[in-house]
Amino acid sequence: MQRRVFSKFYKAQPLLMNEEGSVRKKGGGLIGFILGGLKTLCFGIGALFLFSICMGILSAMILGKSSAPLPKNIILVLNVTNPITETPAGRSLANPFSSGGITAQDLIETLDHARRDQRVSGLIVSLDVGGLELAHIQEIRAAIKRFRASGKFAYIYTASFADLGSGIGAYYLATAFDEIWMQPVGMLSMTGLAMEMPFAKKLLDKVGAQAQFLHREEYKSAMESFTNETISPANKEMSESLLKSIAAQIGNDILADRKLKRETFDANIDKGLITGADALKAGLLTKLDYADAVADAAQKKAKTDETSLVSLEDYYDAAVKKEPPKTRSDVALVRVVGEIVPGDEPEPGYATSDYIADAIDDAAENKHIKVILLRVDSPGGSPTGSETIRHAIVKAKEKGKKIIVSMGSLAASGGYWIVVDADRIFASPSTLTGSIGVIMGKFQISGLWEKLGVNWEAISWGRNARMWSMNNPIGESEMESLNAAIDNTYASFLSRVAEGRKMDVNDVRKIAKGRAWTGLQAKEIGLVDEIGGLDEAMNYAAKQAGVKDPRDLRVIELPEPLTPVQQLLRMMGGQVSLGASPIEENAAMKALSPYLRQADVMERIGPVQAYDPALLLIQP
Repeated sequence: MQRRVFSKFYKAQPLLMNEEGSVRKKGGGLIGFILGGLKTLCFGIGALFLFSICMGILSAMILGKSSAPLPKNIILVLNVTNPITETPAGRSLANPFSSGGITAQDLIETLDHARRDQRVSGLIVSLDVGGLELAHIQEIRAAIKRFRASGKFAYIYTASFADLGSGIGAYYLATAFDEIWMQPVGMLSMTGLAMEMPFAKKLLDKVGAQAQFLHREEYKSAMESFTNETISPANKEMSESLLKSIAAQIGNDILADRKLKRETFDANIDKGLITGADALKAGLLTKLDYADAVADAAQKKAKTDETSLVSLEDYYDAAVKKEPPKTRSDVALVRVVGEIVPGDEPEPGYATSDYIADAIDDAAENKHIKVILLRVDSPGGSPTGSETIRHAIVKAKEKGKKIIVSMGSLAASGGYWIVVDADRIFASPSTLTGSIGVIMGKFQISGLWEKLGVNWEAISWGRNARMWSMNNPIGESEMESLNAAIDNTYASFLSRVAEGRKMDVNDVRKIAKGRAWTGLQAKEIGLVDEIGGLDEAMNYAAKQAGVKDPRDLRVIELPEPLTPVQQLLRMMGGQVSLGASPIEENAAMKALSPYLRQADVMERIGPVQAYDPALLLIQP
């Protein structure tokens, strides 16, 4: 967990103390030779970055070796200055040891520990960034409510909700707290939910390119942005259904938490941007004031002058992370995060199939592990990669392991394929899942070459030898072969869902056809078993392991997370990032980023895909 100084609320010394070192002067002999080489290296990559790496390694070796005891009376403080994520964010050469923000699981685990800790009286959260995944918001909201139900208070503060994104997600999180504070000149963004999808067929026509893709079936809309000029009726029906379900979840929770009337809430949604004064009058906020006032109010609420403000991350390190395991009834936690691609090495942002399958195999061979808990947050990807992971799950079940699945924000297409044989599937209410379908095809640019005056001549062997060539359109013979292949893959998908979920294959097809569902919808049609987050899935896993209290479990994360030094070496062995890309900073390019990533995924997994990147467009 990343450690920060929460200067907004307090100036106390951090609990964990770092040692100080000195710089050795240049010497002769071997040392001189090494320093000469370092000088050359510095010239290549910059002395500043090299210094950052060296200091990061030093910090990683000494950080956390000693800690001061926690005070007797505690108010936890969390400044959310980086997005709360599923896994720690990737490192860059400019900041190689930054964890990139707190993870949702660590935050939830800490809150659940703190609610049982008599030393902790409350929580203050300062929200400085938005962009949280909706499923994470719902899981964190549940943890906040459990924390409050134990008799402790929870306050949240932000300078302005309008600075935290264009949608309602940040405010939705805030409504789980006892009190919502905002700076007097801040604004509340209540703009609801929206999806925007570009359709680029006319552009492709102008440049002489064409997207030729088959899909099974009509709701499988992943390539519509390139094959259509407008949204298809099936895609529109599916998207409206998803937004209606998610809007109902968010609206009902906010109405209940803030005790609002429906007409008041709807009227404010239609306003979009609301001033602080109007938001306070409407009951959307508790108080307009500044950050120091929140801290003062929390101290008064704690009813003691001796209460210390302690960062939630320091508390995690001192009280949660170091808690020893209480049993040998282990649960293996295996994460499948990102697009599923073939490969046997970990890659940031991707779920490499053989690497994950090996982790499942390791858990299956471990006699102490009774339950394997898969945490899935993936739009799918390669059908063969998905099948590799599914097969590993089947083998683990044959060895007597119970397989429990917790779905995060997204477990669709290939992300659903891998979990169909699980003993129990948990999904958050807003999880996007299903999308049981397949796409197959290619882009062809023969028209572009003609416009440029380039003529391609081909010599081939085999009637369909140029099937995947970008220089000619798909012919009749090739189309016949593609249809047979996509039908076979789709049939395989349907049969695996039917077998794993114990359903008739014809019934599966009725709810498949490439259609995505929210978690609530998926439970109604039998694609998932329970509505709940990782916490509920872990409670169920404890029961399956024969343990009454989930706190008595020892959770082993497989594959084991890389150490900071291992991550640095892996980062330097591949492509090196020097920080945020200018492309990422551009608002228009952010909107197109799912499609740019889709192009990268297509190149990696080939023309046959159990993948639905369009679902990545839904953000609260």
